[in-house]
Amino acid sequence: NAETLPDVFEKVNNEPFEGSILLGTEFSNEDRPLLKDVRKPIVIIDNDLVKLSVTSVSTHTWNSMRGKVEYLLRRGHKRIGYIRNARPTSICTECFRGYLNAMESYGLQAHDEYVYDVEPTFDGAYKSMKKLLAQGIDLPSALVSNSDCLALGAMKALQEYGIRVPKNVSIIGGDNIASCTMHSPQLTTCDAHPCEIGKWAVKLLQEQIENPAGPVIRLRVETTIIERESVCDYSDCIPFQK
Repeated sequence: NAETLPDVFEKVNNEPFEGSILLGTEFSNEDRPLLKDVRKPIVIIDNDLVKLSVTSVSTHTWNSMRGKVEYLLRRGHKRIGYIRNARPTSICTECFRGYLNAMESYGLQAHDEYVYDVEPTFDGAYKSMKKLLAQGIDLPSALVSNSDCLALGAMKALQEYGIRVPKNVSIIGGDNIASCTMHSPQLTTCDAHPCEIGKWAVKLLQEQIENPAGPVIRLRVETTIIERESVCDYSDCIPFQK
């Protein structure tokens, strides 16, 4: 909540600890000036904040989305759509740009009608996709998202509508949350290596504390595709018919 951030940073400056690690997933452009008032070592995780001189450790979101598009291309898919957060953070925007860039670089068109804006929770994505399906939307052979939560919510709505995953449409998520394996089919996704991100954040914070005059470091961690059951080869796909 942006209204509480000044209070948080005031505590960072005044409490008796030497530094802090800030989860920046929901950090917005409007929040960025607040970081300039932090007088202690700080490391941001899950957001590059490239316009600020601040050390960060994050997932390479652009490359991650490109990797997912390339994975689907290897499986034969060319009509690839996107499940997009209707209330995007800076990370969501970067992911979508990565998708557009990957599609363009392979000579594929990212059709506006294949971009589905859904609310950013499992239930929200489920209800949003149900409304879209009731409107008679067309579907590509595959869908990507930067969020497992959105992918799983959308998948539930598709299945209730009689659309088979992956037989009619393949889906790949984004961050390998635990519930990926609790749904049928189990969700193909990406491992963002959160333990590695946390480990490096601690290391970089320790370096800042020991050497406050050291350089700003931006570390990006590449993701790894986790193959499960929600993607099939295009040759095995039966395209959805409205």
